[in-house]
Amino acid sequence: FGKLESGSMRGSMFTLTTTAMGAGCLSLPKVCMHCGLILGLIVIILAGFAALMGMNSITKAAERQRLYDYSKLVNRLLGANIGVILQVIMLVYYFFIIVGYQLLAYKALEMATSELGVSIGDW
Repeated sequence: FGKLESGSMRGSMFTLTTTAMGAGCLSLPKVCMHCGLILGLIVIILAGFAALMGMNSITKAAERQRLYDYSKLVNRLLGANIGVILQVIMLVYYFFIIVGYQLLAYKALEMATSELGVSIGDW
């Protein structure tokens, strides 16, 4: 393996995978809580299959178009207007991922400090 360079195929796939796994790991307990263990596992397997198919589609399109930058690939295949819309969607997605991480960190800190008898509201 060579270096992970900005805009490279490997770098883009790594970024998409880590982002998807981060959001997915946060939502797994909630899925199983609402669906039950068996149905939750089925939903998780189906979601994993859908993610695999999506990544395969993106990879095949990139290879056929010989474009290894995701934004350039979207602009060529779907047009510039869709590219802007997808960038806005990704911006909103990342914003809510950050909010989710902040809530998770707050709840973890709240549980840890309550064990010590300290309330976060006192800060």
